[in-house]
Amino acid sequence: MKTIHDTFGGISSRADGLCALRPAMPQGFMDATMLARVAEVVRDFGLPGIRATGAQRVELYGIAPEVVDAVARRIGDLDGACPFMLTLCLGRVQCDKGLQDTRAMAARLEAVLKERTGMGVRPKFGVSGCPRGCGQSYVRDVGLLGDAKGWTLLFGGSAGRKARPGQTVAKGLDADAVLSCTGRILDFFSANVKKGERAAGFVERVGMDAVRHAAGIATP
Repeated sequence: MKTIHDTFGGISSRADGLCALRPAMPQGFMDATMLARVAEVVRDFGLPGIRATGAQRVELYGIAPEVVDAVARRIGDLDGACPFMLTLCLGRVQCDKGLQDTRAMAARLEAVLKERTGMGVRPKFGVSGCPRGCGQSYVRDVGLLGDAKGWTLLFGGSAGRKARPGQTVAKGLDADAVLSCTGRILDFFSANVKKGERAAGFVERVGMDAVRHAAGIATP
């Protein structure tokens, strides 16, 4: 049975004893119907409001623990929401700097991720339509950067205490190739990662040559 933790991007407790709920918004978008529903929930439950998160979601906060389930039911099931944290920029369809279609790529990447919901780790992903990296691709576990020749695949980025950019796995990949390489890297990562280890620490331990080999990329 699907739980509210499957439907939403996260439910957390706060220091004041209240809770916050973050709907898992597909690609960071909400339509008018969903926006109206959120506004109704905030008003009907007397919540303080909402805030935007860095993961391209909205957070409903100030929720009493005893009504969290009721709030979640009122928000409703977001079919198709990605089970992993995936941020993206608008890409070439809506940004004059964009060189690749990020929304189309994100939709295909989500399909790859949904096949791997049983992984013991939950990597974070960023998709950017140009090397500026507005989709946070440089500091995600897995990052995709578009350019005029295709996609660059990055692995091992981190925005944490030991901030570091992801390292390049390969450049100039077409959409099929970058998705195939990403899938193979995720399988390798899942099979060999230690408990609590992020991609940045994993790369330090096993080396990028091992990651490129797993992706099917020849080492320079």
